[in-house]
Amino acid sequence: MSRHSVLHIVGAVAAGLCILFCFQGCRRPLWVAGSEYHSAVLITDWRQYDSSDPDGMTAWFYPVDGSTRAYRYTDANVRRLEFYLPTGNYQGVVIDYSPDEFGRQEFVGMDYAETALARATPASYQPTEPAQLYGPECYSRSLGPVNETTGLYPVSNQPETMALDTLQNLSVFTGEFGDYIPYKVRDTYQDSFEEKYFYSFPLCPIWKMRIRVYIKGLDYLWATEGSLAGMSDGRFLAMNHTTENPCLLSIPDWEVKRTGENFGYIAATVNTWGLPNAYCPVHIVPAGEESKAEGGDGLGPVVVNWEGRTPLAAEDIRLNLKFLLRDQATVLYYHYDVGERVYSYDGELVFRVDIGPDNPSIPDLPYVDAKDSAGFDATVSPWEDGGSADITF
Repeated sequence: MSRHSVLHIVGAVAAGLCILFCFQGCRRPLWVAGSEYHSAVLITDWRQYDSSDPDGMTAWFYPVDGSTRAYRYTDANVRRLEFYLPTGNYQGVVIDYSPDEFGRQEFVGMDYAETALARATPASYQPTEPAQLYGPECYSRSLGPVNETTGLYPVSNQPETMALDTLQNLSVFTGEFGDYIPYKVRDTYQDSFEEKYFYSFPLCPIWKMRIRVYIKGLDYLWATEGSLAGMSDGRFLAMNHTTENPCLLSIPDWEVKRTGENFGYIAATVNTWGLPNAYCPVHIVPAGEESKAEGGDGLGPVVVNWEGRTPLAAEDIRLNLKFLLRDQATVLYYHYDVGERVYSYDGELVFRVDIGPDNPSIPDLPYVDAKDSAGFDATVSPWEDGGSADITF
């Protein structure tokens, strides 16, 4: 190698080191003028939703003109979300954590505000005959669109608890000098940097349906199954509106409460999206002391002001019950149109349906002999003090 080539190499290395030392001395990140995307911050308060914060949150931002798909951000920081959007007006949706974390509801059509939907996932079992579930008279009255394959409403799993906030009129704009975004991590050099702040207060959009059915002949009951037909199968998130499609929610578990001699009630709670084709209630109006439920907990039913929705008719919601008596052979079916019995209580997202005790349609179960002399007993015997016992393994 000639002496001239060596000098060229040494010069190039020296120049490179000089440039590197210059960057190291500046200690300033590379900045890019954001002529299209601009910075915004979402501050979220979860205290109205639950006693503790979720593990994370997901936000969608929909351009109001529908020109592009939604911009999605998921972050484990549930208090402050920093994001970038082009200048424009948006509608936003915030939910707790990623949709992938929900096991019993699915999120579809999330690219656009008009189609963004959360709905309960269908159960794996779809009967081919109504009698396979709750008796041949279960679907004697139509409640709307039906499943094309079987002629039945989809047997849906219940939606899980979730938090949701629909953000309206989000305007993202740039300042006089535009936004300046660092190439890697934002530093303290923000002389021409502007951020737009938005605030979110998520609430739970899922209603609970509490059902209580009084029964005469309670001692003869062995097991209960039930279903509730007519509640909405999902919710359009950005539109703040439930779907028009009713679904069938299975109710396999019931608690039993004895209130008298061979008398009492069964009760269950089902999570639902609420009434079909309805907005969130604008406000809840007390109905007065005279409408308190008999034999209940003193909470009076209230009238829910559903924007743009006609009052419920009795046949809009149907409760189906299947009773297996203590002989483990006798099966009885009961069907109640309970649309006019659906109330909301105390300003909570809670519906309630009571059948009895003065209602003439209250189930009156017939006497049957117990199988192997082992009858149903709604009471629980206390543990006896028998002392300690040794167990040999």
